Amino acid sequence: MLLDCSCCGKLFRGEQTASHDTGFGTCQNCEESNIEKANRLLDEAILKIQPNLKPNKLKTFNSWPIDKQRNFAMEMIQKGIISFY
Repeated sequence: MLLDCSCCGKLFRGEQTASHDTGFGTCQNCEESNIEKANRLLDEAILKIQPNLKPNKLKTFNSWPIDKQRNFAMEMIQKGIISFY
């Protein structure tokens, strides 16, 4: 199906998803760019978390894979514990 990218406006071939209006989607380039932006934001949150942890908790946190650290950071953002304002 030919779709209009809701980010950059370019036409691309893809499948319609429930998260977009009919005829719209997100092209692969924009999807990758959005993931990179989200990961940068979560990495900034990780840098805000680390100095606030006690040494033993910091050691545990730093031993986690990056995806687990990012998931934890996302939880802290969703709970309003971390803010970027």
